[in-house]
Amino acid sequence: MLAPDDTGFTDRRQRRFFALLDDTLVVDVAYTHSAPALESAITDVDPGIAYDDFRHRLSHRGLVTEAMQTALKNVGGVSNDFRVL
Repeated sequence: MLAPDDTGFTDRRQRRFFALLDDTLVVDVAYTHSAPALESAITDVDPGIAYDDFRHRLSHRGLVTEAMQTALKNVGGVSNDFRVL
């Protein structure tokens, strides 16, 4: 039996599921970049990636495929910290 306030949990799970399908899911991790903004070489490979210099957070909108991870790791000049994310 569900507690009366558990109905929101199902709604949140459904929203997350659909966010995966329509590329609106946003995930972020702690990260400090060497510049206030990501280089165009990085954002050209993946337009869904962004960096918040104030909060020191690297975020991504949508799914990150294995091919996308490989392409991002192969961008010239990225730091080792960036490669291990």
